Amino acid sequence: MQYPNSYTPGAKILAASSTLAVTARHYPAVLRTLEGAAAVSHALFDLQHDTHNMLEIISEVKGADADTNVMEVWAARDQDSDFVLIGSLALVTGKMTFKGSSRLYNDTAVNTEADASFEAIVTNSASDSIAKMTIERNGYAQFLFIATTLNSDDLRPHICTYERHNVPS
Repeated sequence: MQYPNSYTPGAKILAASSTLAVTARHYPAVLRTLEGAAAVSHALFDLQHDTHNMLEIISEVKGADADTNVMEVWAARDQDSDFVLIGSLALVTGKMTFKGSSRLYNDTAVNTEADASFEAIVTNSASDSIAKMTIERNGYAQFLFIATTLNSDDLRPHICTYERHNVPS
């Protein structure tokens, strides 16, 4: 059972993929290309019915401490829009186990920002905890994650949405 504001797991990304070509970023074309790959190379979240304005992203791997991976974060407004690159996360795996399993959280994330309008904030621990990326959704409903570098056996993003409220000053 999923509870409000709990993390939702994405697909386990099993293979690295190239960044989306500038001439092929339309939602239907992207899905055809990625779904035609030999191994799962992406995770897609459809949030069209979710009205929260914030998105928090964490990730875990089947791998080892200090593994390095790169995951791109893309967004499209709907299923007939073009994807825009939010940022590229350079991830480093820590020693903290994911829910007591043999899987590990990424404890370091460095974002190479591509679109500042999403107001991406990255929280790193680099101390065997959980690295997080938080973004303002800006009305976008489709979120795509692609591993462009995969040194772990797999990489799995998780998302959580919530409402950011302005705090009166």
